[in-house]
Amino acid sequence: LKDERLGKGEKLKALGHLPYGNGFRPEHLAAEILAKHEHDTPEQLEAAKPGPYSIAGRVVSVRDFGKAGFIVLQDRSGAIQVHVKKDVLGEQGFA
Repeated sequence: LKDERLGKGEKLKALGHLPYGNGFRPEHLAAEILAKHEHDTPEQLEAAKPGPYSIAGRVVSVRDFGKAGFIVLQDRSGAIQVHVKKDVLGEQGFA
């Protein structure tokens, strides 16, 4: 388990990120985002393209489908699922 965590940290360093940085200040909570959009339909969300949002938390689940994926992020207010797309984030951002 320890080796797995260290390996993930090294992978983030190789991508140019600080895996244990502490200067980030999130502007939103998962529960706030969910409450704001709880009545929006997928079509409304696609048309409005809400955000960007700035949240911080623990990644508790990752499902990768090649060119797209889902990440479940949990902060102190709850959990939110994020849909990520390689064509939007670019190769490095998706990695």
